[in-house]
Amino acid sequence: IGSRGAWPYVVIGVKEGCRYCAVDYALTLDAETTRSRALLIAFANGREYGIGARIAPGARLDDGVLDAVVIEDSRNIMTRFWHARHLATGSAHLAPVVTVRRIRHAVIETDGEMEYHVDGEPGTAHGRIEVSIIAGALRVRSRSLSV
Repeated sequence: IGSRGAWPYVVIGVKEGCRYCAVDYALTLDAETTRSRALLIAFANGREYGIGARIAPGARLDDGVLDAVVIEDSRNIMTRFWHARHLATGSAHLAPVVTVRRIRHAVIETDGEMEYHVDGEPGTAHGRIEVSIIAGALRVRSRSLSV
């Protein structure tokens, strides 16, 4: 899609939402392991993706933790799109198919390959992805925002 703005992402999201199949994962968040059939597992240091989709409304850049957001499979395509509205309204954490935990370390494991994105750049991993945060490693300067 050759243009900028939110619409190209919406179009891609609809296409991917129709074709994507959930995967069974073993997810370890700060030493607690659970099994999950997830459509999306995101680790956020900030509240939103680049186009303003608020995946983790409670995340803060300066708190030294990541918000782990797990979106479970609803198994119904219309329910997927119904819950997707939460990304636009900043209420993703309120959707019944979403779990949010504040963590410092995570391991995602599954059989086969996993597609992932780091800051919008796609990649593929086989079997295992490990995620962690180093508190205070990046200095961020910004103006104060009231919520």
